[in-house]
Amino acid sequence: MLAYILSGFMIGIAGSFHCIGMCGPLAVAMPWYAGEGYWWKVVRYHLGRTLTYMCLGLCFGIIGNAFYIAGYQQALSVALGAIILLSILPKVFHFNLSRLKVARFNKLNQIVLNLFKRDAILKKPMLFGIVNGLLPCGLIYLAVVLAISTGSIWKSGVIMASFGLGTMPLFTAFLLGLNRVSLSFRHKINNFFPYLVLLTSILLILRGMNLGIPYVSPYLNVEGTTPAIIECK
Repeated sequence: MLAYILSGFMIGIAGSFHCIGMCGPLAVAMPWYAGEGYWWKVVRYHLGRTLTYMCLGLCFGIIGNAFYIAGYQQALSVALGAIILLSILPKVFHFNLSRLKVARFNKLNQIVLNLFKRDAILKKPMLFGIVNGLLPCGLIYLAVVLAISTGSIWKSGVIMASFGLGTMPLFTAFLLGLNRVSLSFRHKINNFFPYLVLLTSILLILRGMNLGIPYVSPYLNVEGTTPAIIECK
């Protein structure tokens, strides 16, 4: 279980600058920004986001678990790795694959933005964080893919919860005005992120190939994972 906690946490840490760039300005513009007890407001905001991520992990974990029980965990791992690989190659090698672009979730994005207009959500940090966690984001998609690939509902939830916790330290520093990292350094970190995604996609593909490499591509039950029926005589 520790490996799943660390995986989610490291993705969150690595993608923190992306979170600051995408969600930071939105959080700063909220009515609850600054003021008395602001530190506790920031904590509640992060807990709201993390709660949403964990719920997403549990929901998508059901899908991954269904593939696991049916004996298709390897095929799912390869397929997810291939999808991520195709989506990240243009950013890594700086070329355009317009035909392979994944349609953005415009409707979901619009629904979430409409929720932000409600005073009950705007003025309550935890509710705002819960809704904020639903905003479409490539970083969340990556964490969700890893969560699904575990084939376990609980491990999936653990990865997503750890991912949310991993985004907290640097994001909190930003919201509290303690972030002194230069803009150029942030750009360098963001430029490195596609390579992390590329590595993740390759590991997912290798994991599903059943090569017998410890930790990278261990042997899995190619006959399926459904337990055999034991007959009592």
